[in-house]
Amino acid sequence: MSEKYFKKSKDKFKVGYSSKVFKYDFRKHNLEDLQERFVECDSKGKEIKKTTKKVETKKTETKKVEKEVDNGDKD
Repeated sequence: MSEKYFKKSKDKFKVGYSSKVFKYDFRKHNLEDLQERFVECDSKGKEIKKTTKKVETKKTETKKVEKEVDNGDKD
């Protein structure tokens, strides 16, 4: 398992914010709880941006189906 680091979020902790970074230890910490309360970062404290997959919407899928049906009716 790769090493994970966490720090307090500036948005959530405007008062009492510190840039202290700590390393996740599965014997001491609950990962789900940490992810709710803290921001994942690298060992130097730089925040790791979460990547999201772009999901194709249902509307574009139905448009493709409608075009296929329309093309079939013209023959």
